[in-house]
Amino acid sequence: NMNLRLIVFIYISGHFMLSAQKYDFNWISGYLQTGISAGEYFGVQIFDFNSGNFRIIPAPQTELDFSGANGIISNSEGQLLYYCNGYSVEYGDHMKVPVAQDLNNTYGALSLADAQTVLFLPHPDGSNRYLMLYGKDSLSKIDNYGRWSAADFRYMIFDNTKDSLKGKVEIRDQILFRDTLLSGRLTACRHANGRDWWILVPERNAYGYYRVLIDNKGPHLIDKQFIQEKFVEGISQVCFSPHGDYYVSQTANHDGSFTYLFAFDRSTGLLSFKAKQVNGFSNAKGVSFSPNNKLLYISLTQKVIQY
Repeated sequence: NMNLRLIVFIYISGHFMLSAQKYDFNWISGYLQTGISAGEYFGVQIFDFNSGNFRIIPAPQTELDFSGANGIISNSEGQLLYYCNGYSVEYGDHMKVPVAQDLNNTYGALSLADAQTVLFLPHPDGSNRYLMLYGKDSLSKIDNYGRWSAADFRYMIFDNTKDSLKGKVEIRDQILFRDTLLSGRLTACRHANGRDWWILVPERNAYGYYRVLIDNKGPHLIDKQFIQEKFVEGISQVCFSPHGDYYVSQTANHDGSFTYLFAFDRSTGLLSFKAKQVNGFSNAKGVSFSPNNKLLYISLTQKVIQY
């Protein structure tokens, strides 16, 4: 129906764009479904796009909660490989990856609070390896809206060269850098060379952005860029435009809905501030560009705004 198509349209902006590949052909969302039949559309769901039209597949086998973080990746053929809620990683068959558990330590939480807290990417070296990037939470740092702040930025590498569907952990819980970081806001853009990846990681309550380059040797911290607008705290979503020349952040909190638009240089990974838009209070925070790179859509509580 129309409501479901609208939800999927807004949701897609949290996923990276890959032409002629199927790394993002499975999505995951939902919450623990204890006591609910697998035939009912509640709890954890897999959104499968391999047939050309998405199918909703209940996943009662997993014990993970995805009401917040929901990183997921498939191989180039669209076969589900890994997913993670910020605490635990499971294979596509819903079995736990043995040494990829207890990644965060927020007491009493079921999943990290923000949807873009975990990011999976195919390795740029062209091998059958995959990266997972995520923030490590800290019990001593909590923001004004009840979410845990990341204390450092980490990554893992999974090697599927010997087993295409159930690889091994090659690098576990590796620290790339430490700082007090805004929760979520992880997405990726292809470098201008068409092979490597850029990731931007914002500081919390500051004007700094960490530029992370992922090349055939793995992730590297390039430096920190300082921008003229300090991002507000709140629930947020970020995305790059399909051509990779714009970067937008949408944040909602008790003071309103804040949209920040930047030009992005895919060769250097640098941002250039373009515009800021403040709308009224909203508990929604979806953001997406049109496929032709010309329009920007912002979702608020009861409407979608087109720019």
